[in-house]
Amino acid sequence: SSLFPVFLILSFFMGATGTFFNVPYNAYIQKTIPAESLGKVFTLIFSAMSLTSPVGLALAGPVSDRIGIDNWFLFSGILTGAVGVFCCIFTRKYEKAPLEN
Repeated sequence: SSLFPVFLILSFFMGATGTFFNVPYNAYIQKTIPAESLGKVFTLIFSAMSLTSPVGLALAGPVSDRIGIDNWFLFSGILTGAVGVFCCIFTRKYEKAPLEN
């Protein structure tokens, strides 16, 4: 409970920086997908992203009851950070690659 202000600050930054991922990602999708398929692709992407909330909550409830909410936040935070580092390391080769027209 003493780290709750840190959680709030990190949650704020996570929400505030989401735009820095979403805007280029959506622009990339719009650039690479043919216009006639764009609606279907965005629907599929947003549906898959919306599915993660109920699945995550279905997992978080029983696990946090078993190990405690503080441990759940700790382990899920570490896992989220590890996934971020993993994605950063393994996508470096694509950073300078030009978009094909």
